[in-house]
Amino acid sequence: MEEGLRQVDGGVPAASQEVRELVRRWDELGSRFHRDEGTKDAARTMWNENSTELSQALPWTADQLQALVAHLHAARQAG
Repeated sequence: MEEGLRQVDGGVPAASQEVRELVRRWDELGSRFHRDEGTKDAARTMWNENSTELSQALPWTADQLQALVAHLHAARQAG
């Protein structure tokens, strides 16, 4: 989380090797919690619909987390 947020705050381009490496590690960790694309989709939907409430118990704001998710998504799209 902190590494990704530093990238977002620092304006590190999504296509950079640094961000791609973060996405690789992020997705590897996430794969331990998601058996298939269905659970990933359900988690994304839950986050998109409830990000403010879910982030209240976290040390980061919903805006920070949404920016991080967008950063990771852009890196995946960049290849």
